[in-house]
Amino acid sequence: MKFQVFNATDGIPATPGSFTTIERAKRFIVEFRARFEASGYLTSSCERIPASEIRLEIITSESKKASKKAEA
Repeated sequence: MKFQVFNATDGIPATPGSFTTIERAKRFIVEFRARFEASGYLTSSCERIPASEIRLEIITSESKKASKKAEA
């Protein structure tokens, strides 16, 4: 199973690739937020928010398949 981190704040993937373990995906989230601790995060709507408010979700390859089936 593969894990992708989705930036729900901006409605886009947080990274172009995926991770092979959920632990690595969780570590990416911690590292991603850490980059914006000092200056905050500038959203796609040009709003600056604290790093702790960046909404990041881990999506599995299985959940993508389930959502595609629901759309059909």
